[in-house]
Amino acid sequence: ARAPDRDADFLDALREASSRGLVIVNVTQCSAGSVEPAYATGQSLAAAGVVAGGDMTPEAALVKLGWLLGCGLAPEEVRRMMGTDLRGEVTNRQAQRFSLSDGGFLRRVFSAASLESVA
Repeated sequence: ARAPDRDADFLDALREASSRGLVIVNVTQCSAGSVEPAYATGQSLAAAGVVAGGDMTPEAALVKLGWLLGCGLAPEEVRRMMGTDLRGEVTNRQAQRFSLSDGGFLRRVFSAASLESVA
């Protein structure tokens, strides 16, 4: 079996469906982790119009998608709203990221290291 980012027919089918206004959301069934367009597969799926579901459960994604579609929103607005936390169904990915440029990562490492040395 090929990885989705190497399956041109699969990606073409997703792209065509998305261009017709179908909203496709990629979610994980893993108990931890999330779906993000950070790697080749996620980037290929995003380029084909697939929405990264983050850490939403499949059940939450289904209910949210149904609710947004039921509101009569345009597909692009539904895609945008799927990545927005409305009721705690998805973690805000931007707030979870570390950055070396602002020093936050290093402060946390030093803080953790000094806490362990005191204990």
